[in-house]
Amino acid sequence: MRASQALAFCVLVLSVWGDLGLASAQAPRPDWLEAHDPATIIEREAAEKALEQVGLVKPKVMRQLLVDERACFNRFFVNACVAEVETKRKDYERRYGAIEVRARQVIRDDDAVRKSEALASDIAQREAEADLRAAEQRTAQQRAAQRQTQLEEKQSDRQTQLQSLQAEQAQRESKRTGMQVDLEERQAQARQRELAASANAQARLEREAEHANRLKARAGEIAEQRSKALAKQQERDEEARKQAIKQQEKAAKRAAKVAKDVAGQAAK
Repeated sequence: MRASQALAFCVLVLSVWGDLGLASAQAPRPDWLEAHDPATIIEREAAEKALEQVGLVKPKVMRQLLVDERACFNRFFVNACVAEVETKRKDYERRYGAIEVRARQVIRDDDAVRKSEALASDIAQREAEADLRAAEQRTAQQRAAQRQTQLEEKQSDRQTQLQSLQAEQAQRESKRTGMQVDLEERQAQARQRELAASANAQARLEREAEHANRLKARAGEIAEQRSKALAKQQERDEEARKQAIKQQEKAAKRAAKVAKDVAGQAAK
């Protein structure tokens, strides 16, 4: 009698143990997760691919866990089976969530870098345009100086001619003197206009140079911000890696404890 009772008890234990093993075997094996540590997602292409894969794999895993959870109600130790499935669900959600967070962060950082590069390119183009305008201003100043020199040479020639004519046309000295005064006034006005134009051109050149310096300073600030952002990102990555290691250690301890409890129940 005792032998038959012991045999029945052994059959019952083996049946329960088989049910627990079957529930564990039916749980999905997300091999894709094992090969994708969030800390390894660095480039935008990898981040986009990781988001796409999570979108494809995660629903399948969650559906399979739901099937496993429903199957627990047909087995012995329902609570232990359901708890095991729930633990796996939380672990998968945490790991998938870590990949999604990391991938989205990489994409945001890449967008920021691209925006900074576009801004730097725009600043460089503006600087080139400012340099071109400055060169044009210098060319205009040189041409104005050449015209001024030619005008002075012509004025000198005219003065020499006037002096030679004065000896020959003494009787028209008064009239000629009036004409000379009028000519000199017009020439003085022309020189004043040219000097004013040159001063305005110089002022514009100085303003453009000041603007170019501000753009360069802004580019330096952007580069510094980008460097700080990269440093902060590296700190966040290191912290995420440490957290992932801690979570893995905790999961391993929980798994060992569950295995120990199951072994203890089996032994009873």
